[in-house]
Amino acid sequence: MLCLIKIAEDHNNKVYNLQEAIDIIEYALDKKWLKPDMYVDQPCKILKYMTGKNWTYEHSDSPTGLYNIERWEWKTAKETLSHFRLNSWDSMDPSPVVKNGKRVSYRAIRKVD
Repeated sequence: MLCLIKIAEDHNNKVYNLQEAIDIIEYALDKKWLKPDMYVDQPCKILKYMTGKNWTYEHSDSPTGLYNIERWEWKTAKETLSHFRLNSWDSMDPSPVVKNGKRVSYRAIRKVD
């Protein structure tokens, strides 16, 4: 979810303050575009809400979009941890999942003109 907010910030040339980010998250939860565990179910709808533009989203093995959200996994003895980041931005820099894990896929995001 935070990667989508960062994409909207880049697209809109605007930095969202904490309250604006919370409002976006609560709106996405209310619309059921975002699940309570922060799983993003409808990324294109969330991006359209934030930018007013249409977007496409697809899973990919390589970075093929205008924006590429990287999925990282770190397999520990007890569980598999995951983390999402943009190639140029990470909400948890440094992320222990990125430090100890590996990139397993991408989410390619493209704006529809």
